Amino acid sequence: MDSFVQMMDELSNLTILLWDAAWFRGCLTLIFTLVTSRVVSNWAVNFPAKQKVMAAVDAKLIFPYIVNEHKYDEAIESYKTFRQERPSETLKFMGVLMAIVLSITAAVFDDFNVLMISWTLCHLAFVASYIDLKTHTIPDTLVFILVITMLHSIDVNSIRAGQSLVKGVADGAIVYCLLMLYNEYQFTQTREYGLGGGDIKFVCAVAIGLGVMSSLAILLAAIFLNFVKVRHIEKTSKPQALAPYLCGGFILAWYIIQMENLA
Repeated sequence: MDSFVQMMDELSNLTILLWDAAWFRGCLTLIFTLVTSRVVSNWAVNFPAKQKVMAAVDAKLIFPYIVNEHKYDEAIESYKTFRQERPSETLKFMGVLMAIVLSITAAVFDDFNVLMISWTLCHLAFVASYIDLKTHTIPDTLVFILVITMLHSIDVNSIRAGQSLVKGVADGAIVYCLLMLYNEYQFTQTREYGLGGGDIKFVCAVAIGLGVMSSLAILLAAIFLNFVKVRHIEKTSKPQALAPYLCGGFILAWYIIQMENLA
């Protein structure tokens, strides 16, 4: 028994010693993220079909005599087809890029909380961007995880100085009210909403960690970049996904804050 305890102590000391080495943290994070990004990619690819079939099943349970059986069967077949799909080369490339970014994060920051929060946020941004591009929705599950992550980042002091749990929740509520008022005003003027519900909830979750001004600045930058792409590059009037721009701005802001905290 004593030899086992001694062996475990030596193993623990070796792990701590290796974790203090930047190259070890970077390599371990790179390998781990390559694996998790593949799992997350498979889930993201199948999500649009899952969402469609869940909606069809819910509709059939609630309105069994109204739902068109053909549409229900079509949703089931669509799900079976999607389950056979695999992540595209672009999605795989994004997963590798995310793994490289996180490995550099692990090499630069020795704080385990910062690393795990960065890992979570990058995966959330990765999945939210892909799903919004495919379905023009941001799942509530992702928003909920983002809210919990932001609250945790405040709790372990990994976010901007001066941000507290109470202030974070208040900032999220303020941003929600402002964006809902904007949407109502936009609807009265054009009979269309300016922002999607998923976009509003995502920005509110970001505001919990970054505050009102920073989250609104990210939103305005995302809207501007989306406008430039739609009007001057693609030249189309079709609605475009906003999540990739929101996520990009949010991750950039997160790393800027971490560099400020490091300095």
